[in-house]
Amino acid sequence: MGSRRREMGPGPFPAVSLKEARAEADEWRTVVRSGLDSIKERQREKWEAERNLHLLKDIAADAFESRKAELKGDGKAGRWFSLLELHVLSRLGGVPVSNID
Repeated sequence: MGSRRREMGPGPFPAVSLKEARAEADEWRTVVRSGLDSIKERQREKWEAERNLHLLKDIAADAFESRKAELKGDGKAGRWFSLLELHVLSRLGGVPVSNID
């Protein structure tokens, strides 16, 4: 099997200006000078960003919205959700779901 070529680029021309591409290249050169692998670092940043998309407060709100119609009075009272907000989401709402066990 051949080795997979690893590339890194800011994106296609019209979407990314030359000025933006140069600025990004300067940032990644700084990463390389600090001794880090720029491609692995970029993958780590992407993973971190994706991981933080699934915060407990967002998942709870989505769950409430999707089940609202099944609740008494279309969930307008929101009693169970207000308790969840008060006791759980106030402390853990900003935590990614992947960090909760």
